Amino acid sequence: MSDKVKKPSKGELFAAIKAELKVVFDSKKIAKDAQEAINGIVAKFMEPKASGFGKTANLDEITKRDASGKITEILCSISGKWLPATSEFFYNEAKGEGIGGTGFRRGSKPGEATLKAFKRDIAKKQQELISKAATGAIKNEDLQKELKKLADAKVDFSGVTKDYFVNKAKEKAADASKAKEKLIAEETAKQEAKGTIKPKKLN
Repeated sequence: MSDKVKKPSKGELFAAIKAELKVVFDSKKIAKDAQEAINGIVAKFMEPKASGFGKTANLDEITKRDASGKITEILCSISGKWLPATSEFFYNEAKGEGIGGTGFRRGSKPGEATLKAFKRDIAKKQQELISKAATGAIKNEDLQKELKKLADAKVDFSGVTKDYFVNKAKEKAADASKAKEKLIAEETAKQEAKGTIKPKKLN
């Protein structure tokens, strides 16, 4: 059985051609405007399209590479944050080769999760305001003002960082600890009320 040679993706070919051109440009001291013109022609035919955007993406603007040319970070199209180009942070592209042949879509998991949480929070607050208006707890003009504030609210993507999952794990652990402490306090109060245990004396 013969070994099959893996065919390079369009993104990999594009990156390789750009790297080779840079070597030629540097060694031959090609004028900058000529370099830009040549790169533009190459990009027109070789640069892969951005997934889901229907237009050609400028890989230099939405990706970062290491010394070997491998894409290490992608600019999330949802949050506008630079994140590691790994399956932990980005969704796999079902069709095509993804950004620069990475196999990933530009929308990140943290970005999408943050956006969804924001929309859920806004929807909940809107419903609460409408419920208050229905019971007369808030005037109609005040309702409209508050609804407009919610409509104008902007999602906060500051939490979308390279430490996103580490921070989320810490938050989850802290919430679990608080919940446990609350449960113990409630159970202790019940036992004290029954007289099963004596209340602790304050010093």
